[in-house]
Amino acid sequence: MLGKTKKTYFIAVLTLLLSFGVLHIVQAVTAASAEPGTDMDPIVSQSYVDQKFDDAVKKINQLSLVIEDLNSEIEALESKVKSLTAQLEDQKKYATFQVIELKAGQQLVAGESAEIIVRAGKATAVSGVNGDGLSDITDDNGKSLYTGDEIPLNHLLLVSRNDGRGIKAVSNQVFILFKGTYEIK
Repeated sequence: MLGKTKKTYFIAVLTLLLSFGVLHIVQAVTAASAEPGTDMDPIVSQSYVDQKFDDAVKKINQLSLVIEDLNSEIEALESKVKSLTAQLEDQKKYATFQVIELKAGQQLVAGESAEIIVRAGKATAVSGVNGDGLSDITDDNGKSLYTGDEIPLNHLLLVSRNDGRGIKAVSNQVFILFKGTYEIK
């Protein structure tokens, strides 16, 4: 019976060795059939590397064009911001009161939405081309001042339109606080 066990043992070992051999041959055939330069082949060819390099260069070139476009857009926006900042600085001077001195006979023609306060001296109102006067905001009655009307000191006057309204200096020296655009004639 000992001979039968050896024979069985021998067949089992032989079967195991053949199985490992067949498995090894299958792996070798599979590895050999993998196309060079693919992800399945661990060793890559020069053409595979060149293709990947060319793809990367194309992508870089595309991104460079996008960056150039974005840089152009940034430059345009920076120019626009600079222009708007200059306009804002120009408008800022009209947002605060300025002290203006008028001599006798000089006329200040106010622009739209201007505010006038006569601080010292004597001045008269000048109506617009349609006869509209200066609105006296300080007066409780909502009074308007028309051409020739004397302007009381320290009253806030409002010019609603750019239509020639303003004030005319009567005394030698008239000091006013003014906010907005104006022209002195």
